[in-house]
Amino acid sequence: QNGVEVIENILEEKCKKLNARFFNFHKRKIPYIILKWAKTNDGFIDINRKTNQHGINWITEKETQVLVHKWRAEEDAILVGRKTVLNDDPELTVREFEGKQPLRIVIDPELKLDLNKKIFNENSNTIIVNTHVNKVSNNLTYLKLKSENIILNLLNYLHEINIMSIIVEGGKETIDYFLKLNYWNEARVIEGNKKFKNGLESPKIERKCSAIQNIGKDIIYTYYND
Repeated sequence: QNGVEVIENILEEKCKKLNARFFNFHKRKIPYIILKWAKTNDGFIDINRKTNQHGINWITEKETQVLVHKWRAEEDAILVGRKTVLNDDPELTVREFEGKQPLRIVIDPELKLDLNKKIFNENSNTIIVNTHVNKVSNNLTYLKLKSENIILNLLNYLHEINIMSIIVEGGKETIDYFLKLNYWNEARVIEGNKKFKNGLESPKIERKCSAIQNIGKDIIYTYYND
């Protein structure tokens, strides 16, 4: 009206991707969800743990592990299930890259995990999703949710506390649950140059790969759930 020329929709698709977390948070009222897992080049996410063997079985190279820590620093929160904590005892912090620590979230409905696990240390805050108790103890927040629709209820809660994005780092059962419910926006699948020959098969994703990146001997496949 004042003689100013306005040009709309410049680089519209690139702008949508750049601000995907913001748009998703306000339109869907849940965080932007990134699924991330590593698999061997013969298709396994983990070894066979029927003998109750604990400890991380690294699939990726060191430089890829640094990149994963960079990804963690870029998002608000990081989530795993009880079995991942039991098997791998991850800390889920940013150690190999300088950046902010994500809020850690563990799904432990029956509160079976021992508090000496690394995910409960004081290096970052942790939410323990369970079906029994609500309380706060130092850096730990116990969040009681009904077992029915526990993931959706959690995502709604995270929206309420302004968590705009979250990385789901597995394991297989947790990732498959998000895939089944179609609660995800992006998936980053890292294929390492290793073979397990047998073990726990990698989750399957029914989408066309959007981008492929090589990091040393590792390959990163990125998928978007448009």
